[in-house]
Amino acid sequence: MERAEADAIYEQGRDAVVAVLVAADGVRTLAREGKRLSAKADGTVARVRNRSRAVGRRLGAISRTLGRRTGEAKGEVLALTGETGRLLAASVREARALADEARAQAEALARSGTANAKRKAARILAAAERLETLAVGSDKVVEQIRRRLAGEPIRDRIGSSRSSTRTRGRSARASSVPRPSSATSSSWRR
Repeated sequence: MERAEADAIYEQGRDAVVAVLVAADGVRTLAREGKRLSAKADGTVARVRNRSRAVGRRLGAISRTLGRRTGEAKGEVLALTGETGRLLAASVREARALADEARAQAEALARSGTANAKRKAARILAAAERLETLAVGSDKVVEQIRRRLAGEPIRDRIGSSRSSTRTRGRSARASSVPRPSSATSSSWRR
């Protein structure tokens, strides 16, 4: 294998590692917020499993695979990335089921009429909305992984430094900071 081919595999692997790291954050965050929502909504049956150890094992396998820099590494990295996407998709399904169950419980509490029950219903609804928002973001990561596996271009990457919003934000901050004059900057170098 030529050096250029090995470097291309390594570059694709690095992008896969970014996707897996973002997926790991999603799995961990969904599990944490799901646990918080379950604590607020007494008696919920749905749970969000913490799959972060399983995703971590996939990340370690990707790292070992990239270390070999062989031609078959690309296929292995894509397969491991796909497994990570499936784990995140399962967490998203569980999170949505928990949010739906919690919303139903909050509606029942709100109908009860007491002030304490209405406050508790509002807290449950807020936590359910937070979990649903995280599920939507995680769904975008799942879609990004699906596109990567299909070989389709990915626009507006989540978690990538090449994302248009992050680049725009960084350049806007950099331009808003006044640059020192040449006389001042020369005195700083001393």
